[in-house]
Amino acid sequence: MRRDEGAVRRDGRDPPHRRRGVRDAAREGRARVTAAPGITGVIPVRDRAGLVARAVDSALAQTGPAFELIVIDDGSTDATPAVLAGYGEKIAVLRRAPLGRSAARNAGIAAARGEWIAFLDSDDAWLPGKLARQLAFHEAHPEIAMSAHGTLRIHPDGRSEPMPPRHDSADLRASFLAVADHFAFVPSAVMVRTEVARSVGGFDTAFDGTEDLDFALKVAQRHPVAVFPDCLTRYYLHDGQTGRRRLAGGNAKVLRHHLERATDAATRDRMRAKLARYLVSSAKRADTRDERRRLLREAAEIDPGVRFRAAWIRQRLAWS
Repeated sequence: MRRDEGAVRRDGRDPPHRRRGVRDAAREGRARVTAAPGITGVIPVRDRAGLVARAVDSALAQTGPAFELIVIDDGSTDATPAVLAGYGEKIAVLRRAPLGRSAARNAGIAAARGEWIAFLDSDDAWLPGKLARQLAFHEAHPEIAMSAHGTLRIHPDGRSEPMPPRHDSADLRASFLAVADHFAFVPSAVMVRTEVARSVGGFDTAFDGTEDLDFALKVAQRHPVAVFPDCLTRYYLHDGQTGRRRLAGGNAKVLRHHLERATDAATRDRMRAKLARYLVSSAKRADTRDERRRLLREAAEIDPGVRFRAAWIRQRLAWS
């Protein structure tokens, strides 16, 4: 392998020579589309032979706007390549060395021809009409650069739980930054202008497992974003997902990063409060007394408003 073949830029995007290569690979393997696609679907996958067909089938079943589907195989070692090969020219498959989910999504962003990108994780599925409904939302609100919608949370026992966004507004730029509500911006529910996704540098590989929150914040800091209540994606819960403890810690890392770069006092104050809540959440799941104390102390220093809550948690946990 050449020395530069595994290189990834600090901002999570591929170096320019690799982005050109991705575009070339996409042209060679792309599904034939009679018109320029309005939307590019991007599915990153690695070793999901038993799940990826569900995601791909849900994407190919979409009706409405001209659409292309790019699947980035991030170094699968199971039967995933064979599953994808079975779709022939219906999809474009980009195969690459395993560099992680963020780098795989970035390859899809670089290769996309559509005006819009819709992300889909390989273990999720879109409901019928999702793309048409979301594109119609953007046509009604042309100023919105990125949108997300509600999801149906599917439990391992098959139970379906609607998860509408916590907010419902045509323009949530300020409130989204204030609460950093990444739960509304599940990647499989996101549609974003391709040029915007590229302009913010795509997904940062430094935030493994919480890169979606970082991406959403980067977009929302520069452009209007929105959510709407329709539940249009099935979000499947399973053992392979990021645990709640790791997720809270990762979210805290992302918020620290953005807190340092926030330019106005109101945004800093609200992001500081959100960061403190993530630290308290992490403290609840800490393994040791010292770790709990450290997290609660940091939360209280960041946001004095959590001091009473931190004291209550200390009492309930009894530092056991």
